[in-house]
Amino acid sequence: QGWIEEKEHYFYGYPSARVVTHYTQMIWHSTALIGCAATICPSYGSYDMPWPFYICNYITGQLNSDFHRPYDQGFDDQPLHDCQGKICLYNGTLDLNTCECRCSTYANGLQCER
Repeated sequence: QGWIEEKEHYFYGYPSARVVTHYTQMIWHSTALIGCAATICPSYGSYDMPWPFYICNYITGQLNSDFHRPYDQGFDDQPLHDCQGKICLYNGTLDLNTCECRCSTYANGLQCER
């Protein structure tokens, strides 16, 4: 839930004085797969009680430091394209005119799933 709370501090195109990088990772233009896990760690050292530990991996991660622009902003007169929720995996690019995926060199398939 922590990442969604960062949304209120995020404004497209403006640096934030607060941490918003968990949120921008979730809305990053090329993020296709997200896997998260959690565990309870036992008390240890200065931690006198069990504590939760969370971790997430992303394909792909935020590859540069332009966190305040995680996607290209559209314009009012820009046509909208409906590819009916289709996504391209493993860093593939969706051609919005044809709704077909252009896969990276290491993936193939209709959605770059292989």
